[in-house]
Amino acid sequence: MSRAAGSGGPAAVSAGTGRLAFVDVLRVLIISMVIIHHAAQAYGPTGGFWPVEDQATSDWFVPFYTVNAAVGLGLLFLVAGYFLPGSYERKGPRRFLKERWARIGVPLVVFVAAVNVPLAYLASGSPEPGEFVRSLYDDAWQGAYFHLWFLAHLLLYTAAYVLLAERVRWLRPASPGTPRQMLPPPGHGASCLTQLP
Repeated sequence: MSRAAGSGGPAAVSAGTGRLAFVDVLRVLIISMVIIHHAAQAYGPTGGFWPVEDQATSDWFVPFYTVNAAVGLGLLFLVAGYFLPGSYERKGPRRFLKERWARIGVPLVVFVAAVNVPLAYLASGSPEPGEFVRSLYDDAWQGAYFHLWFLAHLLLYTAAYVLLAERVRWLRPASPGTPRQMLPPPGHGASCLTQLP
């Protein structure tokens, strides 16, 4: 018995967009977990700094933090990395990097310069500029990135992939304009490898 056309299924594509609906749903779920994680940080022990802390904290959040930290962003990196080769091959290195910079790099730089650095400066008591820059350096620029570390890493990994792909012949398509077939989704073993320290 066959399914009716357009009945969906695991590889259902959103109508007219060519997007994989299940991947969009997965991204929304992961991002929702990240939002809930950060919203709950004021009420439970997360093992990190959080600027707002409620006196009524609970250890009830610990299992959620543990699972979320172990799976959430690693899975988001895995999804982003899985689609990177196809996008790179369709666009070529120059256009690919230019579009990634416009989508990730420009917002990152603007937000770091206009929001994060001024907030970090004010939160540190408005020290001398040289002392402030030294403190950012000593903290591995954490005060400049805050929650945008993910975008910075994504941009860095994208650039590393392009450098590697340009230098390693087996990552290139057979000829320009000939797309390489996409690999099957990684198995459980590959997914677990993304979580190793």
